[in-house]
Amino acid sequence: MGVSLKRDSKRDVLDGARRAGSLVVLAALLLACSPAQPLASTPADPAHATTLPLTPPPSTSASPLAAQPSSVPSTSALPPALQPSFSLSPSPLALDALPTVPVVWARPIQGGSPTRLHAPAGPSVLVFDPAGALLLVDALTGNPRWTRKPPPGETWTSFDADPERGADILIVQGHDTSNQRILHRLRVADGSTRWRKALPGLVDADLQRGAVRLTVRERCTARFLHLDTAASLGPEREGVWIEEAGFEDLPPSTLCDHAVTAHGFHAGVLTVSSPDVGPPSASFGRLEGFGLADTPRWSHPLASPSAQSVLLDASSAVFADLDDRPHHRLQRIFRIELATGKPLWQAPVPHDPACTDARAAVRMRLVPGPPAHDPALLVPRCGATELRDAHTGQRLWELRTPDLVLVDGEGLEKQSLIGHGPLGVQWVAPDGTLREHVVLPAGIRDITPLRDGLGLSSQGLDVVAVIDRTGTPRFQHRLPSATFTLVDDRIALLSGQTQLLIDPASGDAVALPFDSPWILGRVPSSDLWLTTRPGPPRLVAVRLPR
Repeated sequence: MGVSLKRDSKRDVLDGARRAGSLVVLAALLLACSPAQPLASTPADPAHATTLPLTPPPSTSASPLAAQPSSVPSTSALPPALQPSFSLSPSPLALDALPTVPVVWARPIQGGSPTRLHAPAGPSVLVFDPAGALLLVDALTGNPRWTRKPPPGETWTSFDADPERGADILIVQGHDTSNQRILHRLRVADGSTRWRKALPGLVDADLQRGAVRLTVRERCTARFLHLDTAASLGPEREGVWIEEAGFEDLPPSTLCDHAVTAHGFHAGVLTVSSPDVGPPSASFGRLEGFGLADTPRWSHPLASPSAQSVLLDASSAVFADLDDRPHHRLQRIFRIELATGKPLWQAPVPHDPACTDARAAVRMRLVPGPPAHDPALLVPRCGATELRDAHTGQRLWELRTPDLVLVDGEGLEKQSLIGHGPLGVQWVAPDGTLREHVVLPAGIRDITPLRDGLGLSSQGLDVVAVIDRTGTPRFQHRLPSATFTLVDDRIALLSGQTQLLIDPASGDAVALPFDSPWILGRVPSSDLWLTTRPGPPRLVAVRLPR
């Protein structure tokens, strides 16, 4: 949908990612790094996945890393750590010396978050016009492709669309004159209605992996609808109430973390993780598959109220199960069929007893793998990172280090990670061969992994920098409280009223001529970039220098 560069957006993004289990928080001190350790091939070895029934392992069953035997060849010795050569007190940014970008077209819109779509007619942007009608805009020209007004007596307030499946996935939420919530599914091709459904109560709707999620904040509940028919997929599920400490003059409060998440839809079955509402047991969450009934077709216990997932193909997914008490550490990973819940493999995840940083969280993801194991599954954990065959669960290599590990050729990050220094970052080939190794100064906290380098910033030091894999700076300036986010092939940077687009390859920067609440990104196969400007709100296309 684009990236919000409002001043409070960074905290919201990081808080949301932390709750979803997708944020890496690195270890407090850089531990001594050793080469990747060889692993055993015995049946009890965690390097080999099993197909036993899915049961969360007890927290005491994790075996220390030192107890693991050997069978996989070691990777090469760790290369010498490089110290970045950028200045911790760089010169202020000379805004007058930066080129500004010309505006190609601008269109008045209503406030909100425009969304880029791959519509059948070409690159497009979905917005509300000032009168409240839904408008699909040609991203190249700014001209409307179609306009859809709400039915008489209705007011539309929000929409959600799937940019990857923009030709057929679009929902619009609103209400009528009696404040009855209404949900529409529209066709992106022409704005016509596929279905309309009245919703009970104060319900919020959003898209989640092949289904519509309906959340009720007052009850802290969520349920799901079938995208094609609007029929219910399973019952209403309860979330988790979280006690929030007071801040300054504000009293303590109770907030709802819905913690009810859809992970994939296949063969008429939606896979959902949610807190376990049954009697107290060793299970604190549950992974279930729902069809058009309240009774699940299959069910597996989880060690925590939620699970992180990676869709491997159309029919299966790999899940990471976290220990809910007390450290939220990764306990096991497993792959299942979405339609049947059949376990394909599972593997416990050991922890180094010397690693006591409870903030370390999993950021499991698919990355390029060695021949015959592509794609592979990169699994970071407290004190180590391992690579597994995503289809079989076989562990291919392991690197024992608290460093942030990046694999050559993996996809770029869309948001920054937050860490505590000094931080180590290692680039590794898919076969486990160690490449560059950079250690960042202690004051650097926000990291944006790039294809061949890092974007760095720190509120305390007022440092913004882009470095390559040797630590050499490509861009460095002094800017206070910078938000640093990757949007397509540029870095979008916000600091106060300063907004830049930085080329991570060259370090060249251009300044936006206005304060943009949202930067959407590049129009495909063009030099146009889409952004917004306030007062009054407008959707704007600017031309970047070639």
